[in-house]
Amino acid sequence: MINRRLKLIINKGGVNMGLFSELFSNIVSDILINSYISAINYEEDENNINEDFGLSEEDTKYFQQRMLKGMENIRKTQEMRRDQLEYAMKKIDDGDVETGLAEIRDLSRQNYGLAQYALGYFYLNGKYVEKDYFYALYFLTQADKKNVLCATELLANCFENGIGVAANPERAKILRKKIKELEELNNQI
Repeated sequence: MINRRLKLIINKGGVNMGLFSELFSNIVSDILINSYISAINYEEDENNINEDFGLSEEDTKYFQQRMLKGMENIRKTQEMRRDQLEYAMKKIDDGDVETGLAEIRDLSRQNYGLAQYALGYFYLNGKYVEKDYFYALYFLTQADKKNVLCATELLANCFENGIGVAANPERAKILRKKIKELEELNNQI
């Protein structure tokens, strides 16, 4: 959202002060909300947090509403991306590989981890695309950064067995440890 607004400002060749002040206000508000969320996660007594931040009851309600709205927007975006990935995979299954891959690449550019995993898997195995270890490792690494468990497992296997990269047992060990931590976290949820 912020990037689109900045591009709009830049592309118009000038600064719209109304838009700029709205943008700045949203950035400051988002920073405060993120700080507030961090404090809530750290401090169990929400009343102490409100006092530390100097928040009135009205401000607290505002922050809570913004947090809920933000979480809802994230959920909707994730659902939309998941639906788009399902659509892309159906296109591939129906034989329209070019359209399906274009959709997956678009999702990958939006930093959607499952799409990045899919591309990494395809490049690693030469499925629907020419086998390319460089791209495979790139996309798997990007998905791993987003804690996509299957990407982390595949990446660990690559480092363990020297697939597309020099064997690196230490890196594989680090990735295997991360896998265990992610699995434990998933079990807690």
